[in-house]
Amino acid sequence: MKSVLLVFLGLVSASAFADETPKCLDRVANPALAEINKIWRDSAYSRSIVGVKAIHVGDFIETYSVAVSDEVEPSEWIAIVNTKNCKIKFIDQATDGYYTSIWN
Repeated sequence: MKSVLLVFLGLVSASAFADETPKCLDRVANPALAEINKIWRDSAYSRSIVGVKAIHVGDFIETYSVAVSDEVEPSEWIAIVNTKNCKIKFIDQATDGYYTSIWN
């Protein structure tokens, strides 16, 4: 899972980071939670989105870190979103049991 993120970040040029305003930031949380619930094959009512941060903003895709809590342990997910319609094209778990330092 982490290797997917590292490969993706390795392909993105440094100039593409954080200079632009994300187009889909306010439209990622609910679809991400629905996708995460599908992956876990449940609809855990106790699972909630803690926050969403843009990692990469581009013309065609945006990459977000999605922090989730399920009352037991936190997790962090990486979501790749099509900027044309703000639909999630890929989502995968990056951490289980903790958040990375971008949330500090």
